Amino acid sequence: MQLSEAPRAAPRVPFISEIEIRFEDFSDFVTAYSGNISTTGIFIQTVRPQPPGSMLQFEFEVEGGMRLIRGAGEVVWTRQRGESGQLPPGMGVRFVSLDTETRKMIRWLIEQRGGEEALDQPIR
Repeated sequence: MQLSEAPRAAPRVPFISEIEIRFEDFSDFVTAYSGNISTTGIFIQTVRPQPPGSMLQFEFEVEGGMRLIRGAGEVVWTRQRGESGQLPPGMGVRFVSLDTETRKMIRWLIEQRGGEEALDQPIR
């Protein structure tokens, strides 16, 4: 079983949004799309996932651009194109640093998408 197929510590809810990511070894932001989010992390769809252990900064807008969510994460698993049938390529990112306002916004996003059981999980 691949890590991407392992049971999650926190339930995920669908969340498609443009997301800007910047890796430690690359100075510019790169645009990708999220696929789902939980209280502990986010899936980022990309044809060039970075290897597990890679650290990144991310930011994306919610509420029609009214709020900016940003933080830091670590790539914990990847999926290459064609690796899992029709599932999109990308990387699972574990949140490692979020400010209080971002934690609240992530909880709000999950609640709005019917993920109440996910809210029982602590946000890092």
